[in-house]
This record gives sequence, C-alpha cells and structure tokens, in this order.
Amino acid sequence: RISSGLTTVAVPVSQSDEGVSIVALGRYVPRLFCDFPLLGTEDFPFPAIINNPNFNPTDARDGVFLPQTSRQDRQIEENRTVMAASLSLYLSLLEFASEHGWQDLHLLAGARPIPSDLTWVDRAWYASEVLEPIREKLLQVRIVRTASNGLQSIKSPEGKSNLFFPSAATKELRRAIWKLANSWFPHQLPRESDVEVWNGLIWEDCRKVTVASFAKWIEVMGSVEKISESFAGDAVFDWLHQFYALLELDESEYDTLINRHRLFPNQNGELRKRSELFLESEVIDPSLKDILELLGNDVRASLIAHEIEGCLEDLAERDLQYVVMQITSEVQERTANRELSKRSRQAFSKLLLWFRNNDAQAKQLFPVLYKQKHLLYDEDEIVENLERAEQLSALLRDFQV
Repeated sequence: RISSGLTTVAVPVSQSDEGVSIVALGRYVPRLFCDFPLLGTEDFPFPAIINNPNFNPTDARDGVFLPQTSRQDRQIEENRTVMAASLSLYLSLLEFASEHGWQDLHLLAGARPIPSDLTWVDRAWYASEVLEPIREKLLQVRIVRTASNGLQSIKSPEGKSNLFFPSAATKELRRAIWKLANSWFPHQLPRESDVEVWNGLIWEDCRKVTVASFAKWIEVMGSVEKISESFAGDAVFDWLHQFYALLELDESEYDTLINRHRLFPNQNGELRKRSELFLESEVIDPSLKDILELLGNDVRASLIAHEIEGCLEDLAERDLQYVVMQITSEVQERTANRELSKRSRQAFSKLLLWFRNNDAQAKQLFPVLYKQKHLLYDEDEIVENLERAEQLSALLRDFQV
C-alpha cells in the first residue's frame, strides 16, 4: 500500500521465491473504503482499493458523491480531491511495481469506463480526470510480460507501438494468432498465459494483431525468400501452413482474405492471390517449363508452389497438356516469322535437345512440331556449327588424336 495524508491506495500481494506478485482483487471486494468498506463499490473500475476516512459517502453508503453537477458542491469537491490524490498514489505504485519487476502487473491495468448502473459517478468527469491519465501512464510503463520473458511498455516514448495483442472473436483464434506471431516477434507479444487477460484489458490505443493484419504483413513481404529472411528461416512453408490453418479457422474473414490479398507462393516463390494461381495436377517436366519461359510464357508464375497444402479446394488445374499446347502455339507463331524465330534460338535449341532425349514422348506430345523440327534449326547456327566441326577435325589431325 501507499499513502499520502489520509488517503491510502492498496493492492493485495504475495511473496515467493520469484519475488512479489500482485493478487487479483476478488469480485465482491469493495473498491472504496471510508475506514469501513462501502458495499456497492465492487464495480467501481479503479484498479486498486482506495481508503480515506473523509470520503463523503452516499446515504446508502454504497458509493461516494461524485455525480455530475452544474454548481459548487462541497461534498463532491472533497471526494474529487480524494480521487485526485488516489490517482497520484496509484501512478506512483504502478511505477514502483514495474521498476521492481513485480509479477502479474496486468492486474494494475484494469481501469475501465464507469458502468451505466453506477449512477453516483459522473462518467464524463471520471473518463477525463481519472481513466485517461491512468491509460496514458499504462502505455508508457513497462507492464506487459512478453513471450520472450521481458518486461515491455505498450508504447515507446515516441508513441510507437512496442506490443501487439492477439485479437479475434474466439479464444481458439486468439491462441492460434499468438502461436503464429510467437515465431515472428515474441518480444512484442504478451506471454501466452496472459493473452486472454489482455484481451479483456486493451483499449483503442493498444495495437492489435488480427488475422487480417497478418494477411497484410505477409502480402507486404512479397515472396517466400523475404518471409524466410525475416523470421521463418528454413521452416517457411511450415509457418505458411500454420497461417493457412488460421485462415480456415476464421470463417467470417476467410473468403475475403484469400481473394483480396497476395498470400500464396507460385513456383517462383512470389506471392500471388489465390485466384491468380492454378494447381499443377500432374508432374510437368521442368525442362518444358523452362522452354515455355524462354518463349515468353512463364507457367511457373501461375502455378501454386508444390510445397503448399492448404486452401487448395476448388483451385483450377493445369497439366502437361496445357504446357504442350502453349509451347506448340508459341513455336508455330515464331517459326512463321523470321525475326521472331531468330530471337527464339535458345528456346528452339532446348526444345530440339528435349526431342533428342525424349524421342518417343516427343512424337506423342508434339506430333506436328516433331515432323517439322527442321524449322527449329537456325541457318546461321548450322553454318557456325559446321565451321566449328571443321576446326575440331583440324585440331584432331594436328594433334594426331
């Protein structure tokens, strides 16, 4: 407890090997005392017990005179003076408890607006003269025990958020959000055992982490590589699968989030909207994907990464036949144009090499191109290869090989 004059502010504590721990005030413990408890003040939302023998209680002794008034009233002014002293004592107690690392500091953060049934308190006065100063102090004092076992303030002196509080409609979702965030920024999360406590305490100045905010952060990352560098390391796909499981838990936001944000990696590791991606329904030879990319159509950009297992229901598919059709179409267009054909030399060479290494499959998949494969050869390249062959023969003769 801490006192000044006749005013005392107190909270119950316990002592153990871990140090001093704050003990929760019971639901039926009066918050205001005038030497004796004022029964009926159990819902007065001050986060500590206040005692002053000079309080002016109501006639029923179920509160003190703090109503709205348009004129001077001695009893009200005296009670407000006691409340101002109590506020100052509470803030000093809060600082002392934080500096000395007391356990369960969140129990000092339970300041709330006046409930509507407490008619003996001016709600507007309490909000501006008591609640607002308390919350301003709570933002700056190191009061939150973090998941990395540190003690952190909700905001920095510059007003930047130091902490993110899991927020969702259900306890299951809040726990899932915490687990996902814990591998990313544990030093900015309340410890797991306090998630539900803080969910009931935070107000508009406290920054929340939600399923939607996770979706925005992932989209900003832009690629699997960035996510891996930032926090996930080699377990990047495990982390993404946890995120997709979280999405599926949040039924109210699921459709909106998966269709609005770029959350799913393609086979190049870039994040795309789900609606922009297709499932590779059968294994497509990587060489054919490379050939199609050289022809200006990067099929990997539209295929969801092989490692992804979540959120695949109703996803449209692309197969080997699609890639074959795209290659055939591109090659036929380019062989009909001499300039395009020259610019496609590297792709044509790779396709010819694939024909040679996969002769039977090439005849089956590319019947037209296979019959016309002479169109894939470049005259300049043929002449160049003949000159190199002659040079090689001369070298072999000179060195008698």
